[in-house]
Amino acid sequence: MRNSVQASCIRRSDGNEQLQVEVDEGAVSARLVKLPQAVNGADTYLELTFNQGGQLAAGASTGRIRYRISKPDGGRFDQTNDYSYQEQPQESSQNTHLVVLVSNQVVWGKLFAGASARLATAPEPGNELSVQVLGNPLEGDQLRVEIRGVQSQPVRLSVRDLSGRLVSERQIEAAGMEERQGLDVSRSDAGILLLQVSTPTQSRVVKVLKVR
Repeated sequence: MRNSVQASCIRRSDGNEQLQVEVDEGAVSARLVKLPQAVNGADTYLELTFNQGGQLAAGASTGRIRYRISKPDGGRFDQTNDYSYQEQPQESSQNTHLVVLVSNQVVWGKLFAGASARLATAPEPGNELSVQVLGNPLEGDQLRVEIRGVQSQPVRLSVRDLSGRLVSERQIEAAGMEERQGLDVSRSDAGILLLQVSTPTQSRVVKVLKVR
């Protein structure tokens, strides 16, 4: 049996800046979602969904998940007013203010009052980042990708190998309705590459098999 799985880290914004979220490790996609109205120390949540159509097989492990949220100016955050903030946690310690939902039902963590319906809200139609690799497995040194759903937004593309080494990257100031880009991956050998496409609020990671 498979279920739709979503994990949420709940926080309060420090201001009106557009934040960047990137996934460093884990087969997940990430996006920052604004709540319609701030509630009990939270106005935003980071939504993590699994790349296999939001699915996680019964009994399967999520593996380690690492992500980064950054400000455009590289400034520091005040996390003390974030609902999910945990001061000086031990390695892999439990945090009940991180919330996990299966098929929109809370199975781990504690939601703040009034948040249950809001966290299950789906993205607005046409505003969800879509990434398609044009040719996977990849033969050659040009990785071609098509991006949809983020018109007029800044988009960052990066390609890394499994060791984390950066192979190629590109910044798009304002994406088109259907944005097509080519990335030079000649610096990598044959094998698995990780293409990450990020906007200020969403991120997708796609595995690409380079065969030669």
